[in-house]
Order: sequence, then structure tokens, then C-alpha cells
Amino acid sequence: LNLADIYIQRQEGETASRLYREALPLFREIGDLPLTAIALEGLGEALLVNPTAASAEICARLFGAAEALRERTGAQRRPPFQAKYPDFERE
Repeated sequence: LNLADIYIQRQEGETASRLYREALPLFREIGDLPLTAIALEGLGEALLVNPTAASAEICARLFGAAEALRERTGAQRRPPFQAKYPDFERE
């Protein structure tokens, strides 16, 4: 996942998307819901590198699914993502 984050920072969304897509079935297979949430959110970030009209809806769904998994498991966002996505429920 860290490698995919580097590709996002380098504006290489397609490569980052591929890495997150490869990770998702592995996390599902081992039943790691917090890592699945991280990968879903990362995939959304990767799609936003080169946004299209269709990717906006996909990203919203990915971020929503990641948030639902975090609520279900009590997992927190990784520190790099916490600053990008404030917890609006606390405000």
C-alpha cells in the first residue's frame, strides 16, 4: 500500500490503481476489513489523480464503503489520510 501511495504522490494514478486493485482480493481473502478500507480509500485517491465525470461517482462509492468498514471495525484512517478527510461528525 505504501508503494501505491508513492505512485499517487507522483501523479501516477493508473499504477496506484492497479496496486490497490491487486491488494483488495488479498485483504478480502484473509478477512482484514481495516486493510480493505485502506485499499478502497487508496483506490479512490488513485482515481482522483486523473478525474473523469464517471470517476467522481466511483470515488464517492469507494470512500463511502471505506468509511462503512471503518465504522464497522472501529479502525482509524492512516495518518496521511486523516488530514485530508476531517471527521465532520465531530465538528
